[in-house]
Amino acid sequence: MLHLGSLSGVVHISDSPVGPFTSIENIHSLDSKLDFFSVLNQLKDSAVAERVGSEVSKAIKRVTYTELDALPFAIRSFRDCSLWMAHMSNAARGMMALKFPRTVYPVMRAWEVLRLTFPATKPNKQFTTRPTYYMGDHNSVVGTDTDISPPAGTNAMDFELELGVVITSDLHRPTADEAAAAVGGIVLVNDFSDRATQLGEMRAGLGIPASKNFATSINRTVAADSTLLSLIEAGKVNGTVQVTPASSPEATATYTGSTANMQFTVGEAVACIAAHSALSAGDVIALGTIPGCSLLETDRAWLSPGDVVSMSTEPKLGALVNTVAEPSPVVEWRAPAALSRGMMEPLVLRRHLFMLIVLPVLLNVVVAALIFTRF
Repeated sequence: MLHLGSLSGVVHISDSPVGPFTSIENIHSLDSKLDFFSVLNQLKDSAVAERVGSEVSKAIKRVTYTELDALPFAIRSFRDCSLWMAHMSNAARGMMALKFPRTVYPVMRAWEVLRLTFPATKPNKQFTTRPTYYMGDHNSVVGTDTDISPPAGTNAMDFELELGVVITSDLHRPTADEAAAAVGGIVLVNDFSDRATQLGEMRAGLGIPASKNFATSINRTVAADSTLLSLIEAGKVNGTVQVTPASSPEATATYTGSTANMQFTVGEAVACIAAHSALSAGDVIALGTIPGCSLLETDRAWLSPGDVVSMSTEPKLGALVNTVAEPSPVVEWRAPAALSRGMMEPLVLRRHLFMLIVLPVLLNVVVAALIFTRF
């Protein structure tokens, strides 16, 4: 596997995501005059990749660099899919624990004791019938070692370990095989999320910009190997996230998961997107959260300022490290007249009356009936 990054605007290459690196000008099997995406396309040929790998091993012994300063390409657009239903189910459970800890969540736990699937944790049919994604903000993408400021007022900042595919050629209405052939490499993605606002945005039905687009982190190298997609789809890529608190480095928490049981192949996901949106070289498509690699799914020990979030995979596709900074300052976006009239105040009790009172009562009745019929 080869890893490509950039130093002072020149593409560098290594056989390790952490280097050392050498300029592709030192690799005679590659045409250094080609653009970065053409280089990735060349490396899809296993014979070419083998020759390049041999040259890289020799070149890094002569002229090497250990630090990169940027991705070797400009991200043209960013989309984020959700291809693991286990993550969707676990996330739904976590959202219930966050938003309805004293009402719906205990009922859901009662269902699980009976080894029944709580209806609200089943992924929407939309997720199981076609690849589903949201449009992210490529302008909010930052790199490794960048400090991340939580949104103002949030008390539930989360991480998500994802794999992103880099598109290297134009696509419009391709087949799944054609779409897979247009994937030139893989990057690590940390889709930072504000769980305090996400559910409200989802209910509005127009996307989740505030809870997602404040920051997305991507490592500085692109992993290139002709077998990568098959490894991901076969569930042979394992992810690890470590969160180290600044106040107690010895209390590092570890979260793990694998790419097993994808709902769709990478080619199907890219082809579905390109069926209605033209894709081009430089587009990045994240595949979704690897199950178990987010706080919403696990212990909901939300991130705090000073926490260091480190992400890695096996096989080694890259390394991604970010530190949580102090929250962003509060900015009042409403007009003074709206504030004086009290407009847009949240009507929590009226809006959620059914979820808070009626639904728990009904669900308790159902659970009691199930228990009675079983025993």
